[in-house]
Amino acid sequence: AAQAQTKTLGKDLDQLSLPGAEVVGRVVSTEPRIYVYDDLLSAEECEYLMNLAEGRLQPAGVVLQTKDKYALQQTTRNNEQIWLTQKEERELPMLRHVLKRMHRVAHVPDTDGEGLQIGRYTSGQKYETHLDTDPSHDVTRPATMIVYLSDVEEGGETLFPLSHSAECNAQWHKGSDG
Repeated sequence: AAQAQTKTLGKDLDQLSLPGAEVVGRVVSTEPRIYVYDDLLSAEECEYLMNLAEGRLQPAGVVLQTKDKYALQQTTRNNEQIWLTQKEERELPMLRHVLKRMHRVAHVPDTDGEGLQIGRYTSGQKYETHLDTDPSHDVTRPATMIVYLSDVEEGGETLFPLSHSAECNAQWHKGSDG
């Protein structure tokens, strides 16, 4: 079923018909460097990514050591996720469009990026404080981009260990279509 859904989501789209717009970020911290981009993705793009992950999510792994990079455990992290494949990233026009914009905003060439990871957190799920780069375990990420695909009534925060952490909140704006 997921394969058929992926094919449907891979419809051929010309660039002019694709949603989304370039946005300018605001600096909320220089140490560590944190930028917030409100409305980076359109509601249509967010829905597209959620549909792409639907039915494919698995328990999320955590990097614990080099040889067992993505071990499953529930203490530190207990959400679900899917890593999209390189084939999907190359062949699905809408996904390719979204990824190109994300790489432009991050100033990271798409040849240097890790595969897109889509995660879902339901009530009570978490990912405890952690570093997103850990060279001692062969995880070297120059940057991490977090994109919220939906809004929630309460909870759902991402906290950064800063004295001005309240400034790191992205705003969710509903489109004219609701």
